[in-house]
Amino acid sequence: MVGPTKVGKTTILYTLLLNETNKTWTSTNAYNYEVISRVSRLNRHTFKYDLHMWDLSGDAELRSLWPYYYNALEEANVLIYVVNANNRKQTKGCREEFNRLVHETKFRNAYKMVIVNIHKPADENKMDAAEVRQALGIDLLDHNTCHVEVLEMSASNLQQTVAVTQKICNFFTRRLHGGRSSK
Repeated sequence: MVGPTKVGKTTILYTLLLNETNKTWTSTNAYNYEVISRVSRLNRHTFKYDLHMWDLSGDAELRSLWPYYYNALEEANVLIYVVNANNRKQTKGCREEFNRLVHETKFRNAYKMVIVNIHKPADENKMDAAEVRQALGIDLLDHNTCHVEVLEMSASNLQQTVAVTQKICNFFTRRLHGGRSSK
């Protein structure tokens, strides 16, 4: 899980791990790593997934270290890029970095997701999913080789955060155990 600083990556990770919300997490200084267990069902079969989740610091001086983490993996199955819906300038400045990541060899076959984290729901200037798609250039990507799902949510909302991991598990259940994967 990557993205610029102070967008909610740590809140998402620990909301998932602890199954509770906490708005007092501080920015990550380097990285956090946790294993989140989830279950998915398909045709009366149950599949258990252990999601090994990295929350990498979004500080500008540490972003150059991201490849050291994901290149050490045998295979990266999911790329989650998180942006702050309430920070237009920061989100618009992420386009080049986001496009570099989705085209990385390690993420070629990965499930790619952008989380539009809504910190302040009442903010009339917040970006919605369509605006983030445009800001990051997602609609300009070759969708035959690079599908990216964009979800709006609040990192401090337990139900919405759990739904993200359930979506990931359901995707892999369909991919690995039959049926078409939904986009």
